[in-house]
Amino acid sequence: MRKGVIFLGVAVFVILLVGIFIFSKPGGENFNTQNPEDDGLNESGLVGEDEGMNSTPDLTIPEGPQIYELDIENFVFEPFELKINVGDTVIWTNRDSVVHTVTSDSGTLLDSPYLSKDGQYSHTFTEEGTFSYHCKPHPNMKGRIIVE
Repeated sequence: MRKGVIFLGVAVFVILLVGIFIFSKPGGENFNTQNPEDDGLNESGLVGEDEGMNSTPDLTIPEGPQIYELDIENFVFEPFELKINVGDTVIWTNRDSVVHTVTSDSGTLLDSPYLSKDGQYSHTFTEEGTFSYHCKPHPNMKGRIIVE
């Protein structure tokens, strides 16, 4: 029992020494680098700069390619027309229980496979223009992408 008490005392002592070593720099200085004169409060007693309570930070939204999601639902491309920029991507998702396609009216730019329920097709537009499309099995279903 006496050996256990001695061992416990030595273990506590070692832990204390390790803690002191970890939380102090050489020379006895601690890691807190804040100036004791600088409590972080401004003239009005608030943390931070003296700014109005209603000030809004300047936020910049980066310009760049966007992703747009279109639904195919109730035999309609929704929305019918979408205006986007060069480099943007459009993702069509079939919400109907029957198959649909996204097929260019002219050319082969848009040529999806048959999309079953929840199937998706995407295309990134790399040039300006107006791109009209339809559904192969339901040619009355039409849509248009305008790329500026």
